[in-house]
Amino acid sequence: MTSAATPAPGETSTTVRIRPDVAALPAYVPGARPDAESPVEIAKLSSNELPFPPQDAVVEAITRAATGANRYPEMTGESLTQTLARRWGVESEQVVVGNGSVALIQHLLDAVCRPGDEVVIPWRSFEAYPICVAVAGARADLVDLDRAIASAAADVAALADPASPLTAPGTTLTGALALDSPDGPHWLVFNIGDSRTCLVADGEIRRLTRDHSLLQEARDRGERDAGSSDPPDADALAVAPNVVTRALGAGGGGLPEPDYTVTPLRRGDRLILCSDGVHGVVPDRDLVRVVEDSTHPQAAAGALVDLAIARGTQDNATAVVVEVTVAAHSRTTPPGAAHREVRAARPATVRTARRRHEGED
Repeated sequence: MTSAATPAPGETSTTVRIRPDVAALPAYVPGARPDAESPVEIAKLSSNELPFPPQDAVVEAITRAATGANRYPEMTGESLTQTLARRWGVESEQVVVGNGSVALIQHLLDAVCRPGDEVVIPWRSFEAYPICVAVAGARADLVDLDRAIASAAADVAALADPASPLTAPGTTLTGALALDSPDGPHWLVFNIGDSRTCLVADGEIRRLTRDHSLLQEARDRGERDAGSSDPPDADALAVAPNVVTRALGAGGGGLPEPDYTVTPLRRGDRLILCSDGVHGVVPDRDLVRVVEDSTHPQAAAGALVDLAIARGTQDNATAVVVEVTVAAHSRTTPPGAAHREVRAARPATVRTARRRHEGED
């Protein structure tokens, strides 16, 4: 719909004027739907469709509910939220229901976004995300990590020898982006495989990524079986510690899905990004000690790799340390003003560490 010209004196315009940012929204393009006439049954997994019809109990429940369709429904789904709250042991005020994920996303954005707020979205992603953000009056910041990750995957695949497909190279990945928003700077952390990103602050360490590995899956199963949040001893799990379930390359088809985490960025933060050749032999307490005892992130990264070698690591040992020296947070900061200064080290690896051990520059 387009806006009409200004009506002449005495005339009345009947044109509904839509907000310009809403009128400029791209049309939502749904995925292809399965053809009912096709002899092949297809499930649209991207929409969480099941290939099987509803169970009889579900059909019966829907039928019973339909007999009361002449009555006005509960506005907040009170009966359902209370049942879900009891099931999961939370307060009913902590449960929100809606007509699918898009409705819930819109409720969330409407509740927290103010005009001009920025919403960070890894892209490409769900096509409805930027539409929902604009309807809420906010701005979508499309961080095209997928393109960068796809480029990295292509570089890894190009190293493969076509004559030896079983020896195709592969690698894990982790990274962090420093992002500005009206609510202050944040880290956007992502990972594929078992390389980790950890946050060191106030003498404590917090892992921001979750390993994609058989060992992590075994730990998760052990925690559920034991009903405890304490990770079981790795030796008791009888699982190879270096088998990953997601990786770039390694002969796998398609692009693996990264996990994303967003957390506030504060002055004094230190990030440790490292491969399992480091975190597999250097416990968390030593990671914290090395980083806090170092005067510069470059020295900390080198010290971590040195320590991993000294502890007998048998895997690639790579570390990057990032330090936030300034993280100003102010809604009155002029546009374009620097919010932060981040000192990042070049990756320290086994190779650079060996050069230092051998006395080379």
